[in-house]
Amino acid sequence: MKISTAILITILILFSPLYAELVKVEVRRGNTLHGFASKYLKDPSQWPKIYELNNKIIKDPNKIFPGQIIKIPIEMLKDKVGDITKLQNNVNIKKREGGDWQKGAKGERLFPEDGILTGKKSFARVDFLVGSNLKIYENSLIYLKPTKIRTAVASLLEGGLNVSYVRIITPSAEVVPKGESIYDIDIDKNKTTKVSVRNGEVDVKAQGKTVAVAKGYRTVVEFNKVPELPVPLPLRADEALEFKDDILASSNLNFYLQVSETKDFEDIVKDEETSDISMEYIRKDLKPGKYYYRIAVVDKDGFKGDFSRPEAFVIRILSDAFVELTGFEIIDQNEGIIKVTGYARNAKSVVVNGYPSRLKNGEFETTIVLTEGQPSITVTAIGEEGIVLRKYRRTDDGLWLPAK
Repeated sequence: MKISTAILITILILFSPLYAELVKVEVRRGNTLHGFASKYLKDPSQWPKIYELNNKIIKDPNKIFPGQIIKIPIEMLKDKVGDITKLQNNVNIKKREGGDWQKGAKGERLFPEDGILTGKKSFARVDFLVGSNLKIYENSLIYLKPTKIRTAVASLLEGGLNVSYVRIITPSAEVVPKGESIYDIDIDKNKTTKVSVRNGEVDVKAQGKTVAVAKGYRTVVEFNKVPELPVPLPLRADEALEFKDDILASSNLNFYLQVSETKDFEDIVKDEETSDISMEYIRKDLKPGKYYYRIAVVDKDGFKGDFSRPEAFVIRILSDAFVELTGFEIIDQNEGIIKVTGYARNAKSVVVNGYPSRLKNGEFETTIVLTEGQPSITVTAIGEEGIVLRKYRRTDDGLWLPAK
């Protein structure tokens, strides 16, 4: 029986009296339910159970429509799979079936043994079916691993991750989450693993020894050595910035800066360690637009404290346009009608108090209406690279002069 549908797995985990865990799915155009079962279920012949579980939504399995939400028992799934939900710049995927590295795409489905490689100033997020996720930072290489347990597993060979409830294996250690833990993990050129716990607790294992690392603590595992005892992470940046000079002088600390186009910091445009956290440096080399920045303290061993609260800022478009009013003529005193003339340079158009002007050879004129007592006129010149505003205010004796 051919069923016309395609199904996109989302991350939300549900609970049911019939099955321990259910996963929401969204029907989309493309594959069939039968094709989904063949690819994802341990036993593809069990697809009728999916239909039975969702018979209040799916009246006829041959008539499943895009946008419908159905539920799949997680224990019926073949593998712990995930999707790329965010990516930026150079992110490549190597499929388990073989072949070369290929450019990744948002929404791409990943399976155990698939590889993910990020380049410079690149970022990817993988959301797993079981509800966990990985944020993969620049210059990182990971492989997803097969697992029989609920927790997703990945192998990190290079770079760094922010991890939510995923077990990570590195050349020097294994990090096992306990509960809903969130942690950062990095590997340096000497295969040393660094773990910083942001929430919950993790077990860090190496060379037959296990160290429990709680929220606000970190540990180091050198290659072929046991984990070091946990020590506290650096101060949160909000607390430390007030004492920046003293901290840098006494503890040899630095700062880690992130700038993003989104408040969730998943579209990162600047991601670097720096000693300069002035607004001039934060804004440097950014295109016009709205951004958010946050800062973390970095200690002498390279560990970051918690980030400061996100702060928004805007970089406006600069323009070489110039505009000036040169004449004011009262047309109707009672109605407040005034004819204004002026000069504009490098402008495509000029607007005065919302009234478009006639612009020719750099000179413009327009007629505007001022309400009684209105104290100002705003002239807007629109150039190739942005806009220029200039305000004029009426003096007590009726003259219009540029506002300071």
